[in-house]
Amino acid sequence: MNICIPSKKRGAAFLTAAIFSVASALLCAESSADAVFTYLNGSAFDGGTGIGVSMTETDSVSSVVVNMTTVDIIDWEGDLASEGASDTPTLNIGNSDGLAVNSTPNTNWSNEATSINPGEGWVFKFDVDVNLVELDFASQGSDVVAVLSSSAFTSKTLDDAHGNSTGTHSLDNTYVAAGTEITLKFTGYIADDILRLSSFTVEALATTNTTNTTNTATFEFVDGSEFDNPAAIGSSMTRGDITITTIDLIGQDGSMNSTGATHKLNIFGSYNALGVNASVDPLGIGTTELRDFNPGEGWVMNFDKNVYLVELDLFGQDAGAEMTVSSSVFPDFVLTDGVNAEDIHSFNNTFVSAGTEIAFLMTSATNAADLGLGITSMTVELATNAPSPPTETINGTPHAWLAVYYPGLETPEEYQAADDGDSDGDLQPTWKEYIAATIPTNSASVLKVNSTEMLGDEVIVNWQSVTGKYYSVMMQTNLVAASNGWKTVANNIQGLENETSYTTTASSASTAFHKVGIEKRDIYLLIGQSNMAGRGPIEEQDEGVIEGCELLNFSGEWEPATNPLNAYSTIRKDLDIQQLNPGYGFALRMHEVRPEINIGLVVNARGGTNINDWEKGDLYYEEAVARTKVALADNNSRLAGILWHQGESNSSQTNSYMGKLVTMIENLRADLGEPDLPFVIGELERDDVTEVVKERLLNEVLYTLPTMLPNTAVATTEGLVTQDGTHFDSAGQRELGRRYADALLSLE
Repeated sequence: MNICIPSKKRGAAFLTAAIFSVASALLCAESSADAVFTYLNGSAFDGGTGIGVSMTETDSVSSVVVNMTTVDIIDWEGDLASEGASDTPTLNIGNSDGLAVNSTPNTNWSNEATSINPGEGWVFKFDVDVNLVELDFASQGSDVVAVLSSSAFTSKTLDDAHGNSTGTHSLDNTYVAAGTEITLKFTGYIADDILRLSSFTVEALATTNTTNTTNTATFEFVDGSEFDNPAAIGSSMTRGDITITTIDLIGQDGSMNSTGATHKLNIFGSYNALGVNASVDPLGIGTTELRDFNPGEGWVMNFDKNVYLVELDLFGQDAGAEMTVSSSVFPDFVLTDGVNAEDIHSFNNTFVSAGTEIAFLMTSATNAADLGLGITSMTVELATNAPSPPTETINGTPHAWLAVYYPGLETPEEYQAADDGDSDGDLQPTWKEYIAATIPTNSASVLKVNSTEMLGDEVIVNWQSVTGKYYSVMMQTNLVAASNGWKTVANNIQGLENETSYTTTASSASTAFHKVGIEKRDIYLLIGQSNMAGRGPIEEQDEGVIEGCELLNFSGEWEPATNPLNAYSTIRKDLDIQQLNPGYGFALRMHEVRPEINIGLVVNARGGTNINDWEKGDLYYEEAVARTKVALADNNSRLAGILWHQGESNSSQTNSYMGKLVTMIENLRADLGEPDLPFVIGELERDDVTEVVKERLLNEVLYTLPTMLPNTAVATTEGLVTQDGTHFDSAGQRELGRRYADALLSLE
């Protein structure tokens, strides 16, 4: 077999059956033998093993190692080992061979120690991408039902009718990305039925990347491991070739070990999660102080190798619980509850060089009753080839510009400090002076309103300006009642040397305030098929100019945006079928969040297109790139993201679709010169207008994109209604657009 499918992390990757390495290049190779995990007496999972234990098999052809690791164990009452299940479930094999779950004490079944009994289950994962081939039960009675489930595929009911006479069940070569959790659970409730897992066969998938091979390391904080109490400054933990070391610990009161405090790290046994045991407890938290990160507490650490930060799994994160992960080399990650049910937070494969300090700080004021949360695990990838040194700060200020005013800067940290500073004391940080084209070392060079003049029913606003910049004027009638918001009264005002003026109509209110901002247009490319072209009827509320939004027309010029937004698509079908698309709701939501930034939409969609029509070199792809470059030609804009909605024409191609989509995204990023450009895709419809919702299988595949490429997200269509089983109605299009905006904002 020679099937190409996507890799788990960065890059379009062609993966080939049973090649067991991790990488991110474009390569197909020959297939090799499957990896068969056989559960025999005395093997890795025998003897009452728990969370974190792995079983290893080696591919007989490629000699690459595959690890199968226990993530959790479910007892007969449905409680999890990770949450302190009272029956302390473990895995066992024993003399009969075949994997079993042992919930002790449990007197309901005589074979408790040697069987998976009703209600019991096992959660596991693989460390490479795999196709699930088959599993074999050592014994399965006619009434015994097991279910194999995961977020990555539709649940498989493994009853007697599903398997063959020997208890072997085909898993249809179902693709699962590395690190994806899979649950096997006995759901039948027949007394003393016996079920043991004899073997599990997978077809390992991987690529070869000769230029940027990466290795994944997951640091799981289990009872008794390296950071268990007492662990303070200098304590370290190694997984694979990567070591993390504790640099400092922070208490509730802000005190630090480096300045004399005696805080410690701790892993609470039944929780298997890392916390801080502070030497002082001013909040009066009590017993949970020993095990959790509590408000104000933190951990400062570093890695000994260059790494990409992949994800962080938090334990006990209730509503209101917030952890902030910060460093001098990336914007803060504020990890709040509700991202997903498992509280697993993505770091978007953020690069961190060896030795860079990273702080994990609980920043929420309160968190339910116990005021705390823990870190279950952290996953990183070894970056054997570090990316090129940054040429700009995290605020987007070029190092070359900073060097003109601050000679002698050398490290990224020094450039960042200069960019965040205010050396001339004009209350504007350097990065804002870059945007305004003012001089950061001259306090007289600053963007400011010089004066306002009332002439009858008009107001003249005068401000200090420079040539080559565009400005917007905003108005507010009540600075206290901020809910009124600043309203943009004019934008795209070309700046003049020294001072620019604009005349606007006076407000009917007795008092009005005006402010001036730099016009920094954010351009978004909207492409795909009919839902992106727009098939929702344009209703009265959708008519008129969209505030704060411009649309690129056929002449390559910006004009006030109105519906239908796909009117100027160079590949569209007849104009009379172009209607409401997600771009409308997207523009409204982005203007709500950032009224000071003008939005420019380049909409180039066509109904009925296939993913194959959007390959590099084909008309639709090349037109999208060409029109985007035209939009950027004024040098007063930046490309801020791409919105994609397509797949209805490929709804049955679940195995091949993502590989083609990933390749397209990488090509667009390369051709547009933005390697980390945010890219948001939308789910296909979910409603039940038609008897069979064929798009749902592809929706499951779409959700794997953020695990395959950084700076990508998925806008959900849950609860949205279509008018014909495929095309969203007007309300659905508006809401979908808002969800696109929220998904894009989540990437920042």
